[in-house]
Amino acid sequence: MSFIIQAEAAVATATRTIAVIASAYQTACLRKLSVSRRQSSLRSILARNLPNIQGSLLTRDSAQP
Repeated sequence: MSFIIQAEAAVATATRTIAVIASAYQTACLRKLSVSRRQSSLRSILARNLPNIQGSLLTRDSAQP
């Protein structure tokens, strides 16, 4: 059962990460940034959002019995 919960958490993290990357890329494209600025923008957005995604999963997992 623990493996299933861990797998669900991994899928949730991957899904959220992909959503953040897609949103960041779309924003960078809409702003018509150069490739290097787009990469920099993606890195900064990921740096801000990934700890929140991982933290929310840790909080959720610790709340489960």
